[in-house]
Amino acid sequence: MGRLSATLRGALFVAVLLTPAAANAQLGREAPLATPRGFVGRMALSPEHGLPGAPVEVTAERLPADSEFQLVWRTVKGGWRVGQGEYHGRDYTPAAFEIAAVSSDAAGRLSATFTAPEDYGFQHDVVLQQGERLFNQAGFAVDMSVTLSPESGPPGTPITVEVKGMGWRPLENSWTLLYDNNFTGWISAVTTAGTARFTIPASGRACT
Repeated sequence: MGRLSATLRGALFVAVLLTPAAANAQLGREAPLATPRGFVGRMALSPEHGLPGAPVEVTAERLPADSEFQLVWRTVKGGWRVGQGEYHGRDYTPAAFEIAAVSSDAAGRLSATFTAPEDYGFQHDVVLQQGERLFNQAGFAVDMSVTLSPESGPPGTPITVEVKGMGWRPLENSWTLLYDNNFTGWISAVTTAGTARFTIPASGRACT
């Protein structure tokens, strides 16, 4: 049986697209993009990065006592800038979604856990807010992952490639697939919140 392998490298060319999906389906209601009026207290996340589905602990202190807050995940909504047969690039609009309702105790401390959503990869702000007022924030990075299924088979076997955690910023949002060190295609997840899924055929000689 031949062993299948694939390697990803950054690049900028033609797209492999997936039907729109995504992150906001796993998050709560859309929230305001709050602004600070002076940061209040301290806030931390543990861990500070991980794969989608990872549990993340939030701790904060020196907050107003016995108060309710929204825990909000900041991201973007991606799209293509096209019109009248012309391509004008990509368009990303800032967005925010509630991931939990949390409360401080009598000492102004709080602790909560949320699940890292399947979303664009790399850095996101996790914000503690009340309506449109931001009290504090911390960063969480969504790690990229690549899976192949199946991992072995004869020539001609369809290989499903799934990439999660592709970014939206420059140098994070465009990746190419190399098969046996040959360019196979360009991968993009502009409208699919960082996730791409596609199929290629196995080729080459069997490994022994």
